[in-house]
Amino acid sequence: MKMIKMSVLDSFLDEISPQEQIKTDARMMIAASIDDAMKRKGWKNKDLMIAVGQKHPSVITKWLSGTHNFTIDTLVDLEIALNISLINRDAPTVSNYKTKSGRKSN
Repeated sequence: MKMIKMSVLDSFLDEISPQEQIKTDARMMIAASIDDAMKRKGWKNKDLMIAVGQKHPSVITKWLSGTHNFTIDTLVDLEIALNISLINRDAPTVSNYKTKSGRKSN
């Protein structure tokens, strides 16, 4: 049974494009950065919710799950609330992955 689960997982991972993997990695890194900053401040989810003016605790849970597609506005709100940097404003463009059509990105 374990071998079947692994082959299904391997098959699924093989279907993820390099571009999608980059996006997933970025979302996970952002979530980890938020979680680390919260721990440094001794904050719980409710503390962050209040600091960024959210009304629903489930939003914070989603942010920390690593699956949320953040807006720039939300990232800036989080940077201010947590006193961290989440957006690298000097980042070079990503050019070493292929698009879904198989063409290399410029």
